[in-house]
Amino acid sequence: MKLHLIFPVILFSLCATPFALDQITTDASGVGKTKEEALLNAKKNATRDVIKSLLSSQIEIDSFAAKENEFICKIIGNLKNWTTLSDSISSDGLFNIKIRANFPKKTVIKELSSSQILIQSMNKPRILVLISEENCGNWKPQNQFAENVIHKYLENPYKFDLVNPAITASIKSSKQRFGQLFGDLSAAVATGTQNGAEVLIIGTAVSKKSDNSFHNSPAMVSVNADILLKVINCTTGRLICSESGHSTAADTSLISAGKAAIEKAAISTIKNLLDPVIKDWQGQLNVGISINVTINEVKSYRQKKVIIQTLSRIENISMVREQIWDPESFVLSLDIYYKGNPNDLYKKLNGFKLLSGGGSFLLTEVNGQNITLSMQVK
Repeated sequence: MKLHLIFPVILFSLCATPFALDQITTDASGVGKTKEEALLNAKKNATRDVIKSLLSSQIEIDSFAAKENEFICKIIGNLKNWTTLSDSISSDGLFNIKIRANFPKKTVIKELSSSQILIQSMNKPRILVLISEENCGNWKPQNQFAENVIHKYLENPYKFDLVNPAITASIKSSKQRFGQLFGDLSAAVATGTQNGAEVLIIGTAVSKKSDNSFHNSPAMVSVNADILLKVINCTTGRLICSESGHSTAADTSLISAGKAAIEKAAISTIKNLLDPVIKDWQGQLNVGISINVTINEVKSYRQKKVIIQTLSRIENISMVREQIWDPESFVLSLDIYYKGNPNDLYKKLNGFKLLSGGGSFLLTEVNGQNITLSMQVK
């Protein structure tokens, strides 16, 4: 099936028609037991092709697949402009119709956005991008070639909320300090949280003059760049993923070649991180963050049951799952899923009263997504 973007033909005019700019054309075929069924299937196939041409990431493709039939029916309702290219009946009596359909691009994008299929319409985390950058031996906190291109990529078209890049130079006050931050997950999480980020993209970018020249001109300088990025969920304190990239660029200026190589490596790397970031965040919103809860002094089956009922009714706890209860040591282990910042839940749990039987929770220990409570009986 062949897709065409319609471009305006200018005849004695400097202005293109809005109609032409707002159309996507595709050819598609459909088979059916009746002519009407074949035509409907051709329209469905055309719609499917047009939608897929507008999806740029795996997370968008997966989101569309989950709602495909419902969504295709919506878009077909907006298909008003189509023509039949061929119409035949096969030897087994099936109708085969090929059509050329013109879809209103803005309408399709609007429908995709309203159904939260496109990334720009999804709920997304606020991101801080922090990259230590050394360009051909030149390191300074103000080096932001990689940060800048990543910001542009995330802002347009994906519309991420980004922490102001002006603050990054102060965080990268020295190469040594950044190295410590890069290697310490807890410190990285704290830095992201302190600056209002829900996700931190932290990394290093280094460019070096290449020993090999791939250009005929002796005036051209070839530079290699390598980048390593880690993505950290500041809410859970967990490493989401990491990715490395490599690129080469050439210019008459060593610094300019290094800049170009770093930017190319940064773009190719961030593209591979987009889906894991969105998938992790959507899972956090839809299912919640998994938190392991250990509760001491649970002395009876009845008390255990009341504890589970109490936790299940706390706002934003989406699931409570019992792991094990030891009636001899009085220790109950649970997995709970919480939609929100775990720190908010921890504060709420401390002193929270049971639904019945008296008693309340006492928060005794917090270690990331592992917490320990004790039962207080009054």
